[in-house]
Amino acid sequence: MLDIQDIKALCNENKIAFTQHFMYRIETRGIIISDIRLAITNGEIIEQYPNEVGKRLQNKKGGKTMTCFYCKGTAESSTTKHFADLDTCVVIIKSVPCHKCTQCGEVIYDVTVGERIEQIVSNLKNSLTEIAVIQYSNVAA
Repeated sequence: MLDIQDIKALCNENKIAFTQHFMYRIETRGIIISDIRLAITNGEIIEQYPNEVGKRLQNKKGGKTMTCFYCKGTAESSTTKHFADLDTCVVIIKSVPCHKCTQCGEVIYDVTVGERIEQIVSNLKNSLTEIAVIQYSNVAA
C-alpha cells in the first residue's frame, strides 16, 4: 500500500495521471492542477482503501500501455479530442495524446498533457469566438 511519502514522490516526479472525466470536472469547478499538486504535497492520508490498489496506474512496456483505472483493461497510447464547455465559448482540442482503454474506452492523460490542456483552455477562456477548435500539436510546444 502506498504511504503519503510515496504519493508525494510520484507527484513530484510527474508520475500522476488524470482521466478525461476528471479534467472535465475540475474545469467546471474552476480547480487547477497546481492546486491539486499543492494539496498532494502538503496533505495527509485520512483514509485508506486497500481493495482499490489494483486500480492504480501501472506502466508496462516502457510506458506505452497502462492498466485502466476503471475496468483494469489495457490502456494503450492514443490520441483523443478534449472538449471544454466554458461560459464564453466551447473549446475543442484535437489530437490530444492520451492512453485509451481498449476494453471500456476510458481516456487517461499524463500530468504534463493535463497541465497543457489547462493552459490552452485558460488562454481561450476570454476569446472573442464562440467555438475554438485547436490542434494540440500546434500549441503544445
